[in-house]
Amino acid sequence: MGIEIIKKENEAEIIVSETSLIGLSVENLKKDALELIEDGFKTLTINLEKTNYIDSSGIGKLLFINKKAISKGTLLRINRISPTLLDFFESLSIDKIIPILKK
Repeated sequence: MGIEIIKKENEAEIIVSETSLIGLSVENLKKDALELIEDGFKTLTINLEKTNYIDSSGIGKLLFINKKAISKGTLLRINRISPTLLDFFESLSIDKIIPILKK
C-alpha cells in the first residue's frame, strides 16, 4: 500500500497515495494509525489528497480510529482531502466528527 508516515515531535502524518481506500489498504491504514496513537502522538493527520474513493468499510475504520484517538487523548484530523471525498464526507456529516482541514 502507498503509505508514507512523517513524524515530528508530538505530531504524525499519514500520507495515503492510494486512489481508492478499500480492503487491505484500509486495514493497513488502521494498523499504522493505531500504532501511532499507541506511541503517544498527540496529533495524527491523515492526508487523503490522492484518494478519490473510500468504501463503507473505510468510513467505519476512520470512525474507529477516531474513537481510539479520542480515548488516548490524540487529535485525529484529515488534511488535503480531494473535492470528491470532501463532498462525500460532508454528505455523511463525517466533517462534524473528524476535523477536516481544507486546502
